[in-house]
Amino acid sequence: MDYRNSKIAVIHIGTMKVGTTSIQKFMAENKEKIYADTGLWPICQYTRTPQQLQEILRSEKATGKSLMICDEGFWHHAFVNKRVDLLGIRDILADYSFKVVLYARRPAEFLESWYLQGLKSGTGAVTLDKFLNSPSVSEGLNFQERLPRFVKTFGDVTVRAYERSQLVGGDAITDFLSFCGILPDGFVFPAKANETPDPNALMMARLMREFAPQSDHENLRRATERLTSKERYSILTSDEIVEINRRYSPQIRFLQEQYGRPGRTSFFDEATVRLGHSDSRSIRRIYDEVITEILRNKTTRPKWSLSRFGAK
Repeated sequence: MDYRNSKIAVIHIGTMKVGTTSIQKFMAENKEKIYADTGLWPICQYTRTPQQLQEILRSEKATGKSLMICDEGFWHHAFVNKRVDLLGIRDILADYSFKVVLYARRPAEFLESWYLQGLKSGTGAVTLDKFLNSPSVSEGLNFQERLPRFVKTFGDVTVRAYERSQLVGGDAITDFLSFCGILPDGFVFPAKANETPDPNALMMARLMREFAPQSDHENLRRATERLTSKERYSILTSDEIVEINRRYSPQIRFLQEQYGRPGRTSFFDEATVRLGHSDSRSIRRIYDEVITEILRNKTTRPKWSLSRFGAK
């Protein structure tokens, strides 16, 4: 698709954990070719306020060009956080038309991946129970109330299931290119970005951070990233998966009724591939018990340094 003779902003608004980091990396590595082939100018920096957008358009001499934007922060922070001024961005692009897509992931897999990302970075809720019951987490899956606000802002939103069987080419980047009307031929595809290490390694590293001084946390993060596993299993228990599916079933039903493909009974694939053997494969229950005890007695426990074990 050629965007040269129009003013269109193609915007990927999220959610988290649907390949946005890989897409952003792809946009940065192929910026000039994307523009040369299509007339779309990729915006690769955070663009969450009208001031940021204006500065980028000025510095990159992109004023008046059709734009390609990918930022999961739009979905998770717009309308609830002053750090994202989506209405202001829309007003800056008042003479543009919009082509907007949201990717939604199966709730149990989405929430588990989000929680593990927090363990990896050292941010977010310490325990899974606290995470699952956080209002901000529930808001991230509140499609019934949030999607209409995006539709009102941009005029229309396409919603796609983040399922390998439903993505064009089974890949987030290729599917987004398809949404933009761009063939994938001739582009440089980056290595997978932001992969989550082995869940057990993440939980062990999180326990260790409670003892280690702040100066050692980066060492722990780097070490954890090296602990990968080809085996994929869930840290969620069977009961937790059932409860998540029950809690968010109205949201899934809404997605299928409003945005689902004809002939499907569910927005997401019926089968799941990695939620078996949760209780026997994961150290989750041990982690819950130990981290609770650590936090209870944290003030009386001595601190230690990884340097004692030869870490640099």
